[in-house]
Amino acid sequence: MDDSTRRQIDRARRMTPDERFREGLALCDRTFRLMHDGIRHQFPNATAQDVSRILRARLDRIRSIEKKR
Repeated sequence: MDDSTRRQIDRARRMTPDERFREGLALCDRTFRLMHDGIRHQFPNATAQDVSRILRARLDRIRSIEKKR
């Protein structure tokens, strides 16, 4: 395990359950924003509805892959 990972684990262990939950939500939010921005970059002329549809389709694909594991 590298130093960075060890520090992240140590930090998580010091957090309260509420802090860990909020951190998880923040990470989720960041992931969705990054995915949204990536779709925007890939499809610059897409409408907001198009971006949402593509994002949902990608999330569905990820869920499908996860179920097969």
